[in-house]
Amino acid sequence: MNDKLQNEHSFPLTLLQKPKDCENQVSQHEIAENEGIIRTTLKGCCINIESVEAKPGPSFTLFKVKPSPLTRLSVITKLANDPPLEFASRDARIIVNVEEKTICIEMPNEHQKTVFLKDALQSMPDEASSGVLPCAIGESIDSHFYFDLSQAHHVLIAGATGGGKSVCLHSIILSLLYSKRPDELQFVFIDPKKVELGVYNQIGKYLAELKGTQRNVVLDTHEAMAVLDTLDAEMDNRFRLLHETQTKNIAEYNNQPGHGRMPYIVVVMDEFADLAIFEGEAFDSIIRVLSSIAHHVGIHFILSTQRPSPNIITGSIKANFPTRIAFRVVDDFDSYTILDRKGASQLHCVGDMLFSEGESLIRMRGTFVSDEEIKTVTEYISDHESN
Repeated sequence: MNDKLQNEHSFPLTLLQKPKDCENQVSQHEIAENEGIIRTTLKGCCINIESVEAKPGPSFTLFKVKPSPLTRLSVITKLANDPPLEFASRDARIIVNVEEKTICIEMPNEHQKTVFLKDALQSMPDEASSGVLPCAIGESIDSHFYFDLSQAHHVLIAGATGGGKSVCLHSIILSLLYSKRPDELQFVFIDPKKVELGVYNQIGKYLAELKGTQRNVVLDTHEAMAVLDTLDAEMDNRFRLLHETQTKNIAEYNNQPGHGRMPYIVVVMDEFADLAIFEGEAFDSIIRVLSSIAHHVGIHFILSTQRPSPNIITGSIKANFPTRIAFRVVDDFDSYTILDRKGASQLHCVGDMLFSEGESLIRMRGTFVSDEEIKTVTEYISDHESN
């Protein structure tokens, strides 16, 4: 992936510098100690163990426990719903797999591994890099994790303050910048908090040029609503072009010769709760309309909030945002609001996250990119815009 990125696009991966940091790996002593805790605790819950398999990850070690065949299912399910104090005090997360007849226990590592965005981009396999809008966002228990925004349609990111949402946003943005040229990809940035996205004012040609709007990061809530209305008109115009060319979606349109290409438009909105509160039903309505069909014409939304409450993450948003990323929250109620299931309240540290897509739920350590790296990339784009 490294060579492909540097050959096809205008800025190199060397802009992303991996800090000289000694990574702390999980020791065999720590694994053995945690396995002993698991065996003792489960024995106290009247669960006899047939085998334990340990699989270390960047932020936790997964212990796959196979209980004795004589163990009652009710005892195992109670373990997940009402975990023993020993597990709860250690922020251990328990998942019962009835089909595999296993108990998966995620024990936080004493030392957390930093997952650098540069490493994730360099390691991106051809299958991921061949996606339309590939994003590198973390490392799971198995390997680096990637998803294609064009297939995800839209992404909801939520969690308590300080969990890692902003770094996740920047990882997605930089992944996309590294994968596409300005004629292939345009951004709309909306930042009511005025703290996270201003740095992207420097990437000029990557900012969407929409009728009646300026090419800059939107900071005002009223201006944001005007931009959303303009995106609605842009969506309608794109559907008109599909009809005229007898194509079904943006991919078919761009593959058909004889006309211009549509760039993908990614709308990044940090702390959309401000818009949801101040604009109320008008905001929910326009997001509902856009998110339900805009992905067919290459318009994708990434919404982020630190207020995972039902009046912010409404039913219509959840219905149209099937791909969701949750960082640590205070309780199971917030977890259900984001993911429709519990689990996010058991996340351990900054960058620990759950990625939900359909029925699947994957825990991982989010990729890290520093403010200095973001500034270096955006300044490089700004300095080379004339080329």
